[in-house]
Amino acid sequence: MVLEYATSDITARGVDKEFFHYCMSLGVGDRAEIGCGDYEQSTGYIIFQEGDAAGGFEVRIMDDLCYEKYNKLIQLSLSVPGSSVLTGEKVEAMIRIDDDDFGSVHPCRDDTTHDPLTQHPFKSDGFWFE
Repeated sequence: MVLEYATSDITARGVDKEFFHYCMSLGVGDRAEIGCGDYEQSTGYIIFQEGDAAGGFEVRIMDDLCYEKYNKLIQLSLSVPGSSVLTGEKVEAMIRIDDDDFGSVHPCRDDTTHDPLTQHPFKSDGFWFE
């Protein structure tokens, strides 16, 4: 069985592979200033061989020394090649990027302050609950 996957922005900002690689060549502290985004956009295929119960892929995250008060979200879409996106509770997913720059004093310019689904402010701890 073959599934196609693709990432897209919810509150996180993805950049293409070429720009992601350019940003990774810069010093970590220089990445936020030129808008290196939060992650590398990705698409591809997950191939399940007979007997496989799981498959996976990688989403590369941008480290930028930029303190972000709220987590960022990425939409994950799955489809069967040649058909439309699969829908339903068991095939839709969001990927959450947790900030690891807690000691940084550099705030981000594009820090998201609202829950993207309800447009209500996040709780003060910055976690989004479903």
